[in-house]
Amino acid sequence: MLFRGYSLEEVKRAEDFFKKRVNGELDYAQLLSELDKPYREGGLGLWKQKAKSVADAVEGMVFENFELSLAHEKLAKNPSTTLKEEIENIRKWLLEIYKRELSQFQMDSFDECLENRLRNIITGENFVRVLSMSSHDGGIGFSIPDALRIYDRLEMLLSTDKKITNIKEVDNNL
Repeated sequence: MLFRGYSLEEVKRAEDFFKKRVNGELDYAQLLSELDKPYREGGLGLWKQKAKSVADAVEGMVFENFELSLAHEKLAKNPSTTLKEEIENIRKWLLEIYKRELSQFQMDSFDECLENRLRNIITGENFVRVLSMSSHDGGIGFSIPDALRIYDRLEMLLSTDKKITNIKEVDNNL
């Protein structure tokens, strides 16, 4: 959702910057500079406010990646930590951008949907569909824009976090 309306080339360049930040090749200031630098000079050419917003989002994911790495280590050392706890942690992070309270039923439904997405039982499209479906119809009840923002945030996390695959593998072996 961060780059809807941008060309494929611009999105690829942004992904390269994100990967470099996640891998530690760029720090926050360097990422911000690359996002703000004019496109023809090798940057992305975003306006300062948009560049800062994107850099902040990536930085949040870098921090979350670090937290998930710690959680993975904790899970490996303490197998009594359940996948349920990890899913709850991911849910809390994904919903930081959502300002309304969810009922216990909605949180349970979200966790189930998230687990199914992490295990690739459902597609991204079905994940968004369940998030945006009315809770009376078995969904969670997010607006479509909110569901898309949550989905984009999850997919960005999954594409940048190599540890989450290991968490799923550990869970499958339990």
